[in-house]
Formats: sequence, structure tokens, C-alpha cells
Amino acid sequence: MATIGRVPEFEATKEDFDSYLERFERWLAANEIKDEKKADVFLSVLGPTEYGLLKGLIEPIKAVELTYAELTETLSRHFKPKPILIAERFRFYQRHQSQGETVADYILALKRLASTCEFARFLDDALRDKFVCGLTGEAYHRRLLSEKDLTFKKACDIALGLELAHRDTIELSGHAERQKGVHKVSDARGEKGSQKSHFSQSSSQGYTRTKRPTSQRSKPNCYRCGGDNHQHSECRFQNEKCHNCGKVGHLQRVCKAPKRTARAHKVSDAAQQEEGTADSVFELFTVYTAQQQKDGIYLSMELAGKPVQMQLDTGASVSLVPERLYKEKLKECPLQPASIRLSSYTGDTIPVLGQIQVPVRYEGKEWTLPLVIVKGEKSALLGRNWLQKIKLNWGEIFSLRNDKPVSQATLTNMLEKHKELFKDGYGEIQDFTAKVRVQEGTKPIFHKPRPVPYALKEAVEKELDRLQKNRIITKVARSDWAAPIVVVPKKDKTVRMCGDYKVTVNRCILPEEYPLPNAEDLFATLAGGKVFSKLDLAFAYQQLKLDPESEQYLTINTHKGLFRFNRLAYGISTAPAIFQHTMDQILDGIDNVVCFMDDILVSAPTIGEHLVVLDKVMSRLEKYGVRMKRSKCEFLQDSVEYLGYKIDAQGLHPTNSKVEAIVNAPAPTNISELRSFLGLLNYYGKFVANLSTVLHPLHQLLQADTKWNWSPQCEEAFKTCKQRLLKSKWLAHYDTEMRLRLACDASPYGVGAVISHVLPSGEEHPIAFASRTLSPSE
Repeated sequence: MATIGRVPEFEATKEDFDSYLERFERWLAANEIKDEKKADVFLSVLGPTEYGLLKGLIEPIKAVELTYAELTETLSRHFKPKPILIAERFRFYQRHQSQGETVADYILALKRLASTCEFARFLDDALRDKFVCGLTGEAYHRRLLSEKDLTFKKACDIALGLELAHRDTIELSGHAERQKGVHKVSDARGEKGSQKSHFSQSSSQGYTRTKRPTSQRSKPNCYRCGGDNHQHSECRFQNEKCHNCGKVGHLQRVCKAPKRTARAHKVSDAAQQEEGTADSVFELFTVYTAQQQKDGIYLSMELAGKPVQMQLDTGASVSLVPERLYKEKLKECPLQPASIRLSSYTGDTIPVLGQIQVPVRYEGKEWTLPLVIVKGEKSALLGRNWLQKIKLNWGEIFSLRNDKPVSQATLTNMLEKHKELFKDGYGEIQDFTAKVRVQEGTKPIFHKPRPVPYALKEAVEKELDRLQKNRIITKVARSDWAAPIVVVPKKDKTVRMCGDYKVTVNRCILPEEYPLPNAEDLFATLAGGKVFSKLDLAFAYQQLKLDPESEQYLTINTHKGLFRFNRLAYGISTAPAIFQHTMDQILDGIDNVVCFMDDILVSAPTIGEHLVVLDKVMSRLEKYGVRMKRSKCEFLQDSVEYLGYKIDAQGLHPTNSKVEAIVNAPAPTNISELRSFLGLLNYYGKFVANLSTVLHPLHQLLQADTKWNWSPQCEEAFKTCKQRLLKSKWLAHYDTEMRLRLACDASPYGVGAVISHVLPSGEEHPIAFASRTLSPSE
């Protein structure tokens, strides 16, 4: 059978391997070469040098033992190794239109560079932004920046059209000049004085000056733009503002004022040393323009101990925050004068209020960096001066960003699939009931109703009607058991109501043997998680049906009569264990999920894995009739607050609200206030090293027969523990695969220890701190 066409031997010195492979595979398809023959055919078209190279790459395996796919993949890895993503993107963003380069050539160059940058869904935006930024020529920028909903294709079409129109205009203008020159008469003086330079097109980026032949006499150049085909009174730039002198009526390129140059502006960690003046101008390329991108890349940075979402902007020379954010979170940092000017991509000046030196924390590392404060309500920017200090994981940032549009669409479909979970009203958990057991021989306890304040009476009656309508409670004529109610007003002017069972059934109830999970045990399962979702159940206990025999124990006595609960009620001492046992059984067998009462936390290393787990959890909850509160759920987050801690990929962090409560707490004035403060501080005790030793003067005040005396030592300990909490680092998730190191310490007053993970680099990340005060005998 005759073959169609021919493919010469592959020689690496003459052709790129990828291009050769494309031609070769087209040849295979055209000649219908069977799969089992492809490897032999491929080996036969390799030149002697390339065949020897292949043998060296696969030794000790022989070439005839490999498949076609394995052979081509081996050579592809050799001739075209996987590029370093950040380097490829750096080359892409550094590419500008060269002198004499046409728009079409520049477009082709950008597309070639972008092919190795893995922009995925961000490709069109990246090409458009770089194309507009990299074009040389004011006319292109003015036209493209005025375009609404600009895409890369649209930008290319506009730029190519402008280039073509400019070339045609020049040709027509030159033809008209030659026509007029035939009939023109000039004297020697005119010829001598008319040797002015005029503009001709040398490339797509603008104009270059060339000498006009002395035989051609033209009109004087327009002093507004430098053009020679119109009078200054007809110039379309007569209302344009000069970017050099700031006056209206001419362009910067023909300005006669001295050219302004921006002097050096040096930024360091500790202080900002300015060698320039107020004329130093820094450009911000992607913000404060007519349209602000909502799908930018945002990073969570900790500034002065407060979390701030900052938009990553490699085009911004400096990092900045708007005035509103400064007043909300950073006002303790003194504002200093800043002798710099900021301009946006469009040339607009951005008002600068000043700058601060702010403590910055990111992924466990800390810096003190300069931050500019500006007027406006836009996003906080993470600019190039910070990026020189903060090393970001670019691969992870871009992979998460590229995954987000897909993941958000998948999440939306998933929520629609499980919409039954988020219906209003009370769910009814299937296959499980709550049983309240009391000691044998217990006599019923009946309490009369307590008076309800007149201001709350209407709200209580509405709540009783609502619970009765939803069949959570049932009105009864009589009961041997009855508990008074406890009413707690809520912010929305409704009330939360439960029985005061401590005076009735809780006195004789049999305890549940099922233990509540330890928070430490739950957190230990989160190692490796980078994406988090938090699910919150609606009405929690009241979704679990009550065993009919147990309903009598949960009777409440109100001014409207007796009501008996049909669902598990708040206030029963065994309710937490009963509900926890139920939820653990419902979620049994699903990995990467922890549950504490009505709060469920899902974690996974990647968005894809996370969505799979999330779908399993929702399917299981829907199967058992559980309902969730959509407004309190959080999906696909980098960090969440759970059980009083902030959790992210690094580990555990204290929450800002609790830290602020501790730091802002006033000095105690008696034993009761001191116990309250120590209780609050000990909640985060594992974040502070040798806490018991620091608190020794305060613990002495709690000893029996000790007179209250708030001494200078007590005040010092009070302030020191606050400062140590503010400076405390995050605690890593416990990982069974990593090495551990235990360090211990002791003082005359207490002992302390820290357990840490040892990373391959030798760096240690603490998992927890522990300490206690020594007893008198110790």
C-alpha cells in the first residue's frame, strides 16, 4: 500500500521536537498506522544522534520494550522540560512592544509566551491586560482604556485598526504633499528655513522624526501636538492636559518645559528613606481605574494583629490601604507624612494621606513594612515593595485561583442538588430518637410557673404559638412533672425559651455514657487540610424526636398552661451527649469531617477532594432528614472559626475577638474578677510559653489567707501575659507522619513544655505549649 506523503528523520538541530511530533502523528493518522506499529515506525525515523540519545535516556531498558507513548514522552521531557511557572510568567509580564515591532507581531509574541504560563480560565484576561500595558503609543492607550467590557480579541482588533488607519493616513498625507510641491515656488531663504523635521510612521508604537527634504515646503508644525497637517486652532488636542508641566493645551511630547524625572525612592523594613521629593511618582497599574476587577487574587494578611484581605497586584509599586480600613483596624499605628505621589493606570492622581510602619504576619513569619494610606473605598493592595520581602507560593496561589471559577460552579450545582437541606422550618431526624432515663423510684417534681415580665409576655406567647404550630411542643391538661421556663431576649426582639430542668428532672436523671469529643482530638484530624467548609444545623436539638415515654419529663409550666416537648429540649443535662452520639452515627465512615454538637467542619487538601467530601456529608445529612441554616454555613474557605479558634492550613490561631477581649480587659480589683480574667486567658494558654511562671504573682493572690494587694509585680505580670498572647504564633496541626520534639523548662514557680514538629529543613513549628504552677511542697 502506497503511503501518503513522507516524514523525514528527526534531527534536533533542525526542528523543534513538539512540531516534528505533530507532523509525525498527522502522517500516522493519514496512513492509518495501527497502534502496535507506531513505536517501530517512530524509531525508524529517528536520526542516529537522536536514537543514541534515546538509548541513553532509557537505559537499562531497551527501546523496543517501550510503547509509542512512552518513547515520545521520554523525548518530550528531554527536549522540552517542564518550565518553571513563575519564570515563564515573569517573562510574559516583562514583554513590551519593541521598537519597530508591529501590533500583529506583538500579539503573536504574547500568545507564544502565554502558552507556557498555565493561565487556564484567566488566559484571556492576562493577555488583554498585558497587551494593553505593553503597547507603545499614547493613542492606543487612550482608545483602549475608554472601551467598556474590553476583551483580548476586541483590544487586538482595535489596535490593528488604529495601526492600519495611521499607516493609510501617512501615505495619503505624503501623496498630497507631493501634489502640492509641483506648483510651489520658494526662494532660497524659504528653502533654508523650511528644513523642519516631520513625522513618519516607523512602527505600530507611534512616530519617529525624519528630515523633510529641502525641496518640500510645508505648513508650520502645530505647537499643540507637533503635527504638520493642520493648524493649531484645529488641533484635537487643544483641551488635552500635558503630563509634563500640567498645563492644558498641548501634549507632553512637544512641551517646552524642562522634562521631569522621578528620583530614586528607597523602601526598607524599618523605615522609609526618601531620596526623592514630592515629585516622585509611583504607578498602580490594576486598581483605581474606571472598572475594578472583582475576581482578583486576594490574600489574607495579618496587619498589626488584625486580618486584612489584600489584593495581590504585581503592577503596584507600593502597598496601600484605603482610609476607611486604616481607621477601622490600624489606627494605633501613627500616621507619618509621605512625600510621594501615586498615579493610576489612567494617569489620575490618587490622594495620599500618609504612611505607617505596620507589623505584618503571613504564614508564621513576621516583618515590619511600610504601608501607604490613601483616600477612597477600594481594595487594600499588596504591591511589589512587600513582595520583595514576602515569599509567596505562586504555584498554589494560581492553581487555587484557576480552580475557583470551576469549584464555585460545582458548589452552586451541589447546593441546588441538596436544596432540601436548607428549607425553612424544623427538620426531623429519621431513625433516631432521644431517650431520657431517670433513676428508679424517682418521685415526680412539679413546679408552678414563674411570673413573666410584662415587656416579654407578648414575645413569650408568640414563641409558644410558633413552637406549637411546628409541633415542637403540645399543650396538655395535666402532668406529674413540670418545670418553670427561662426566657432570654434576643437581638431581633424575639426570645429563646427553655425549661429550667435543674430544679426537676436533672436532679434524678441518669447520665449518658457517651463522651463529648475533646477539641484537641478533633483538631488533630485536620493535618493536611487547606480548604475548609463549616456547616451549621438549624435548631439543632429540636430536630431530634423525643421518645414518647420521655416526653413527660420535659413538661414546662407557663402562664399559658402546661406544654410537653415532642423534641429534645435545651436545658436537659444529657442532651449534649445524646445529640453528639446521634450526629456521630449519622456521619460515621466519612473521612476529613469533624463534628461537635451542631457544628460540622469539612477539610481537604484540594478543592476537588473537598467537594467530594462535602457532597458525601450533604447526602448523608439529607438522607436522615437533617436541616441546615444556610446563612451560617461557610463553603470553600481558606480559614474558618471553629470552637473558638481560627483554623487554616498552617494550624490554629487565637480569634481576634477573644484576643481583643483579653488585651482590653481592665486590671482586676478583687478575687472574683481575677478568676474571670485567668479563666479567659487560660483558654488560650497553649499559645503562650511558660504561662504559669509569668502568672505566678497573680496565682499567689488566689491562695487562702492571702490579703488582696495588687502590687507592681502583679501589674507587670498582667501586662506581660497580654503582650505574650499578642505575639504568640500559630500552632501547627498534629501530623502522625512528622518528627516530634519535646522541650521542657522549669523555674522556682512553675514548669513548662512545648511539643513541636520538626520540618525537613530543621525548622520547628510548635503544636502546643503547656505549663503549671508548682505546689508548695514541690
